[in-house]
This record gives sequence, C-alpha cells and structure tokens, in this order.
Amino acid sequence: MRILPALAGLAMLAAAQDAKAAAYTEYGAWQQAFFDLQATMPVGVQLGLVPINVQLMYFKDGYGTYTDPSELHLISPTIPNLPPFYSARPYHASFQSSLGSFAATFGCYSALNPCLGAEVIEVAFNDTVYGIAGQLTYVTHVLGSEGPGSSVGGFPIIPFEAAYDAATSRVYNDFFGIVGEMETLRMSRAEGLSWDDFGANMAFTGFMIVAVPEPAMGFKLLSGAALLLAVRRRRESALAT
Repeated sequence: MRILPALAGLAMLAAAQDAKAAAYTEYGAWQQAFFDLQATMPVGVQLGLVPINVQLMYFKDGYGTYTDPSELHLISPTIPNLPPFYSARPYHASFQSSLGSFAATFGCYSALNPCLGAEVIEVAFNDTVYGIAGQLTYVTHVLGSEGPGSSVGGFPIIPFEAAYDAATSRVYNDFFGIVGEMETLRMSRAEGLSWDDFGANMAFTGFMIVAVPEPAMGFKLLSGAALLLAVRRRRESALAT
C-alpha cells in the first residue's frame, strides 16, 4: 500500500480540507479509507461517488493570478519582436474540463522575465466533496536540472518525481485518489522557482465523493466506480500489448 503524505515545502491545498486527508495510488487502500470515512459520518449521511465536476478558479505564474491565459503578452523594449513562445501565456498554460474529467498544462518560461505561464492551477467543486478517485495521467517534460516538486491537492506526485532524470520525460498513468473534505483542488508545478521549465501535462478522469440521499446508493456508486476503473485498466493493458 502506498500513501502519499503532504510534504513540507510543497504547495498545500489552499481551501478547506480535512487535516487528516490523504492521497492514495492504490485503489484498495483508497477504498478502505472511503469506508473508514463513512463510519465517521453523522447518522443518515451516506457517501457515494458521482462523476467529478470542477471549474477553473485561477492560474498563477510569476506575474500573479489570472483566469485568461491570453491576457498577458510581453513586449520587450530590447527585443521588440519576441516569439510567442517567449512572450505569451497560452504556450505554457491551459485548462479544460467536462463532466467526469479535466486536463491541465503547466509550464514556465523565465529567461527574460519571471515565470510566464502556469506554476499553480486551482479548481473548485460546486459544493463540499469528501475526496476524489480516478485515473491520473501525468507527464513531466525534460528540464535542464533536477525536476521540481509537483503536487495535486497538496500531495506530491511520486513515484517518478522523487527520482527525476533530466534526460527523459516521466509518466504516471494509474489510479490516484484523495479521501478528505475539500472545496477546491490546488495543483502545482515548480511553484516559486522561476526557472525555465518545459512543463507538465495532466489529465484526470474519475469521480468525487459526495453525500447521497439514499442509504444504499453510496455503496452502489462505489461498486460502479470500481467496475469502470477496472474496465479502463483492462482496456489500456490490451492496447499496450
């Protein structure tokens, strides 16, 4: 069982989150935490899973927070015709979401300026949720030095970030879940470091834990989510072979 604790020095979840929240990279451990959380809920409150649904709150780079990547395009007095990659946020920051999934791009260009792009992306849920679970695909790209810390919900993305090799990209494509009360999800990459970073791409497809009206519904939804995740894994294994 692997549990990812929140580490000092990495970006922590900014909004309300249970101090006992934990992240998991194995479904069985996450499922047990789900049942343990259910046991602590008030009588009549049943937990279940519904497709994740988030909305962008903001991006953050060396110039501050923003919601529209196209709102900052640098003009240099010494280099009047900067290529877009050097001067425009959309080349280093993006976010898309739909019911059941979201995707984000992180990156900074800082040769001529502070971090230009996205070192933090924070999203909000419509209401308080008690965790998330699903398939996380996370790709970090080549850097000129050791890889910076990355986190989802304040939890570092290991196994690959802990042993970063600048010669290659690092890919995580497996289960990722958090159990704990939250209203937002904060994701970071190279926060505050202001160095050239060719970035990272991430995508999450899955569910969020919510209170459901019928006592039996939570366990039905949990079983359904487990089945969908298992089917997806089998499909990906078949494609790989």
